[in-house]
Amino acid sequence: LEQAGRLPSLGGETDVIRLAYSMPGIQTGADGFGGMSVRGGDIDQNLFLLDGVPVYNATHGLGIYSIYNTAAVRNARILKGNFPAQYGGRISSIWDIQTKEGNLNKLQGEVELGLSSLQLTMEGPLAKGKGSWFVSGRRSLFDFLSVPISRRLRDKNNSSGYLKYFFYDLNGKVNFKISPKDRVYLSVYRGKDDFVDKLEQGRWFQDTFSIVSNEELVNWGNNVVAMRWNHLISDKIFANVTATYSNYFYDSEDLVDLDLLSNDTRLFRDVLF
Repeated sequence: LEQAGRLPSLGGETDVIRLAYSMPGIQTGADGFGGMSVRGGDIDQNLFLLDGVPVYNATHGLGIYSIYNTAAVRNARILKGNFPAQYGGRISSIWDIQTKEGNLNKLQGEVELGLSSLQLTMEGPLAKGKGSWFVSGRRSLFDFLSVPISRRLRDKNNSSGYLKYFFYDLNGKVNFKISPKDRVYLSVYRGKDDFVDKLEQGRWFQDTFSIVSNEELVNWGNNVVAMRWNHLISDKIFANVTATYSNYFYDSEDLVDLDLLSNDTRLFRDVLF
């Protein structure tokens, strides 16, 4: 993570996956987009984990940003060969990302504003030092530029509408010590990409005026939950029992509306309204 802060970043935001692109054996599909190939493997042969939970889509947009908010990452481990038995199911690479667990001693927060995103982080103790909590949120700022620019360009082409895209990530974690040898951890993540393309055009066909409204709505993302119980058996042996939930969702809607107005109807409506 310290190395990621020293490298050039898009919009002033560091990223764990962008850092990995500078490592040997790791290549992107095409000019930084289109997935990741590790040592000649396919892009679907990589296993991405968040607090031990598989994540089925670990990037936002076209792969420029990952879902791993650097402000919420405690450590990152990348394996490109000789996988331990616990990482079954993939043959190219393992990305094991662990999130922060919170400050056990004091309440603190951090706000970071860049050209591409806004981040807010809060953490603090829980129940007089028996546990801690951590919350971090990140939202991109692309739509604050894309909406006015696209609206102005479409107004020049005798149409109306806009393009809107943004993404957000929410990370939360709570850990609590229930006994001298037992501690439980609850980790939650939700991330979503939201794209809207709204276009309205009007044309004359002889004496009929048609208004075509087209609105495309696409959103996708991940929901991840992990609950872990850590039990200390002896000074040299411990056990972890983890229950996980991972869901990748994708929704797409294309809404089309067509209005046909004759010349008389259009004039009548203009008089009324």
